[in-house]
Amino acid sequence: MHYFAYVHLSRFYRDSLPKRPDGAVIVHDGKRVVEVCEQARGMGIAVGFSLVEAKTLAQGATFVATEPLLQWEAARQAWTQPLRRFTERIEVHAPNAISLDLGAHPDPYSLLAAIQDAIPKPHRMGIGRAMWLAQLAARHGGIHADWVVRPERMLAPLHVRALPFATELTYRLGFLGCRTIRDVQVLSLDTLKNQFGELGRSIHLAAIGQLSDELRPNDGPPTVRACREIPDGIDDQAMLERLLREVAMELARGLANQDRRSRIIHAWVNGEKLEVVTPKPLRTATQIHFVLIREIRPVEPLIGLVVELLTEESSHFTQFSIVDPRDQDAAEDAIHRLKTVFGDRAICCASEVQVPRRVHVLRAWQGGTG
Repeated sequence: MHYFAYVHLSRFYRDSLPKRPDGAVIVHDGKRVVEVCEQARGMGIAVGFSLVEAKTLAQGATFVATEPLLQWEAARQAWTQPLRRFTERIEVHAPNAISLDLGAHPDPYSLLAAIQDAIPKPHRMGIGRAMWLAQLAARHGGIHADWVVRPERMLAPLHVRALPFATELTYRLGFLGCRTIRDVQVLSLDTLKNQFGELGRSIHLAAIGQLSDELRPNDGPPTVRACREIPDGIDDQAMLERLLREVAMELARGLANQDRRSRIIHAWVNGEKLEVVTPKPLRTATQIHFVLIREIRPVEPLIGLVVELLTEESSHFTQFSIVDPRDQDAAEDAIHRLKTVFGDRAICCASEVQVPRRVHVLRAWQGGTG
């Protein structure tokens, strides 16, 4: 049986601020409130409120944005790094929330006390056979054996919105008369398939706690970042290009050191987020600089810049053998027929192809200049 643990730190953002503001503190993600202090609760603010509602009710409070995430990275690593001794498979959902894959451990329950001791308090923690179940467990009862052995019992009284599906789908379940997950559990699989097609099977499995999901590890060095603060501001195009060239060279060095490449760029220009997805992977400073020049055009003088590359493994396109060892006989047969008809040089390894000296020189020049 597979086990996942979900951990959420209740005071992460407030405790990670370099200087605690006076009065009420409200943390938001740009749309919704994600963390509040006791004083903010006294004003009637709760997690999940819209930012507009919170600003209306809590005038005079200090509002803290969660983005850019870079500002929380050091604090996030400080509390998640000790957990790597329990598992290397960690998915970071937010700086204050992660999932742990405990499936490789023979007795995950024996780890729970040690994991809780390693996590700053206060926190919420849950365990389940899927990540979404572990998250629900953290919100509704915490560590309870029934979330693993009898999840259908724990799910039954919850609202259908707790199922891991889009909001419009849970609305459709409401039209069928399903208010709680218990109402979904009593529906037959055929009824659900008639209403939702093949998705009906997933709804049925989720209602009884049997729907699995996949943890995607992302805690490690998946990004390369460069930051610049310009107190006096930059409004000259030539100075901006020089700055972006420096940033591009720093990012390219980071990619080279990790032997990685990138297709996705996240940039915060004066606090405003920008995302760029390139059709081809970026490796060199010239490539990165070209994209930055094209995309970063601040309307006001530039006073702050953060550029983050989401990296992926570099592909070297190296083929060590013409013959696939999984189908060696068929491959050798085809190669023999080709050579019989077209000659021995019709097919050969790339290392056997004579490359003109001019091509070698051009490749070396490109490698040196980017």
